[in-house]
Amino acid sequence: MIRHYLFDCRNCGKPIALHAENTWQRFVAQGIPDTGPHSLAIACFHCSHVEIYSLDPHSPLSSSLRVVSRSPAIETECLGWLECEAAEHKFPAALFSVTTPAMSSEEKQTEIQSWNWDSLLCPSGHLMERIISKP
Repeated sequence: MIRHYLFDCRNCGKPIALHAENTWQRFVAQGIPDTGPHSLAIACFHCSHVEIYSLDPHSPLSSSLRVVSRSPAIETECLGWLECEAAEHKFPAALFSVTTPAMSSEEKQTEIQSWNWDSLLCPSGHLMERIISKP
């Protein structure tokens, strides 16, 4: 059995699963410590709504977070990082999707363009930029 993080979509309520090991590796690769902010922007596979979630169990952004074991692993991909548009603070969030590595870059772009992320806000209420920066 393979460990997954499971969130409930705040738009449609359906579950969103991320392969835990792949997700955690993105924060390690960025040099974010175990106690650092672990914010995720996740596109719901069911309704295409993008929202901010957290792996920090004390964060209000993690209210639906559960850790489950399932097989096989759900392939998720970190597409890059998003940042808050506010100049006075930095709020990075790793952008995850269930797009598969087998998808072409054109297919991924089509998928990304179909997402609804007009209301994607950081915890302080600022809009998150739609610019995806690669790690």
